[in-house]
Amino acid sequence: MILVSTGAMAQSKKEIREGERMARYITAVQALKTKKFGLASETFSVKPYGNPYTTDNVTKSFIGFEGDFLVMKGILFTPSGSKHRFVVSNYEVKVDKKGNVRAEFDYKGLNNSGTVTIYMKAGNNYADVNIRRNVNSVHYNRSLSLMGDILPAETFNFEEDTEIHKL
Repeated sequence: MILVSTGAMAQSKKEIREGERMARYITAVQALKTKKFGLASETFSVKPYGNPYTTDNVTKSFIGFEGDFLVMKGILFTPSGSKHRFVVSNYEVKVDKKGNVRAEFDYKGLNNSGTVTIYMKAGNNYADVNIRRNVNSVHYNRSLSLMGDILPAETFNFEEDTEIHKL
């Protein structure tokens, strides 16, 4: 009898974890659709130039929406962690039959513009973000990739670092 209840308990924990994961996915899809999301970078890559940055700069890097503006901070532009706001156009979110999500939009600021594409697999709020910048400098004309959890914008403090309170 103890083995049966232990097995049932383990199954219950697995179901609970799966339910929590699915809840984060559903929340992330809704946040993407309403432009009310943020993503703190867990990892990044820069192409074609591989500039070395410290882990501290990576964890202070994020992309998200603050009101109607796209906000990017940290490794995306300067290691000093300056926050940059951009106007967004052509915002589109598509969910395929399997539940995979693709969000794509253009952004434009004073000295920088480009396209952001976000990929998120079905049933998970972990996403890959590709940022293709269209700027006039050879040094900055590059593609950036970030990876991390898509979370509702209200879980971010856009003025400070990227303290995130996970669901």
